Amino acid sequence: MATCFERNSSKGYECICPENHFGELCTFCLPTDDCTGHYTCDVRNGLKLCLENWNGTECNQWTGEQYECYENTPTNYTDLKGLWDGTIECNGEPDLKFTLIVNVTSKASNPTGTFELNYHNGTDLKDYTVSGTYSQTAKEFTLITTSNTPDNLVAAMGIFGKVLNSGNNMTGNFVTFAVGTCSLNGHRRRESVNVCKNNATCVKNGTEDEVFYCCCSPGFEGLRCEKEVAVTTTADVTTVPDITTAD
Repeated sequence: MATCFERNSSKGYECICPENHFGELCTFCLPTDDCTGHYTCDVRNGLKLCLENWNGTECNQWTGEQYECYENTPTNYTDLKGLWDGTIECNGEPDLKFTLIVNVTSKASNPTGTFELNYHNGTDLKDYTVSGTYSQTAKEFTLITTSNTPDNLVAAMGIFGKVLNSGNNMTGNFVTFAVGTCSLNGHRRRESVNVCKNNATCVKNGTEDEVFYCCCSPGFEGLRCEKEVAVTTTADVTTVPDITTAD
């Protein structure tokens, strides 16, 4: 509730506005950065000032670069199929990074795929085509390189290892002509899925890929807008703060 005082001026009064009310008319404005809007308030008149890359009357229309929000989820694979990431240690050299892609359409006992090796300088990526065998009982595998791009560091012979009981980790050896036997450790990469359900809008609120929230369409609620609810229609109501006059 605003409080107004008489004063000797052309306007004849001065108002002291309550919290979150601004300007001569004490217009209500609550700074917001959520699904209802993204704005601060102009202290001179209570008008909404949209945050960067937001537009519209309620500052809820994204005008910046388009993006999608994804979340990593576990896979159902328990064998060698899927996508793996890990490191290789060779004779005290800096760790090498690798990505192993095993075709999900290949037979579990005769996997084929691609082995991508990323050298420790972070820029030199080599791809090897691999094929081999996998024992579903012992969870052991042998992958031999069938083709590769020549390079100065290693000429790969093969990958020999085992998928651990969890199904999400592997350990083994990477054998090369040039360096010999190197230790290999990897983990299964989780699949990325668009997690805002039922035509919800995803809003990023950080720089990391998985820092975001979902704004639900009418009729849905929940963290990922996964729950369907009854839609209640209400009339718009405008609230004007009460004003009292002090003598």
